[in-house]
Amino acid sequence: MKKDLKLIIESFLVSLAVIMLIVLYFTVQGYITTKKYVPDVTDKYNLLNKYNDTKNLSSTVSFGSIDPYGWTFYLTVFLIVFSLYISIRLGIWRWKYRMRN
Repeated sequence: MKKDLKLIIESFLVSLAVIMLIVLYFTVQGYITTKKYVPDVTDKYNLLNKYNDTKNLSSTVSFGSIDPYGWTFYLTVFLIVFSLYISIRLGIWRWKYRMRN
């Protein structure tokens, strides 16, 4: 029973780490995209006159990552990683047990 509880806690932590890496990836990707963005406000097509009227401009600003997936994606990834990790670890334990006997 002690090994089973240890395995469940370990699988839970590994699954959380994978989810955190996914969120971190989207956050860093958004940061890099924002840092590299250069707005095109050249007078090539007379765009400057377009911005004379402030009604066309957005009045909201958002910071952080734009998450392309919902909570179901994260729950699915969590459950898949959790079950795969438990399966692999149990397989390794069984293989080691058979090799010893």
